[in-house]
Amino acid sequence: MRSISSHWKRDFIKEEEVLLESDLAKPSGEEDWISPLENSVSDDPCQDRYVAACEEWDLIAALFDGDVAARKVLLGWSREMTPREVMKVLDLTEWKYEQAVRRIRLRLRKRYKNLGSK
Repeated sequence: MRSISSHWKRDFIKEEEVLLESDLAKPSGEEDWISPLENSVSDDPCQDRYVAACEEWDLIAALFDGDVAARKVLLGWSREMTPREVMKVLDLTEWKYEQAVRRIRLRLRKRYKNLGSK
């Protein structure tokens, strides 16, 4: 058993040394240290933008409460599905999908036009 686990560890687990932020920091004066991670940029959206996007998505979804096909299309889009995937997975014909997309576009165009005029 020990031989099998040793072999597995040797072949499949590459031992990499873990680097700590403190190991990367370099002195910049008497008591100051500079870390290369200090000014790094995150690819994740900030929390404010994430919350705003979630709220906007909820408002958009609410516009289509009674429209089953449009809700299915929106669900597919939220899961980053292609049109073919939406039709196949969510059981929509091509005609129903296209009609739902038209309704979504028209309602959203109307919503944002009304918001812009206020």
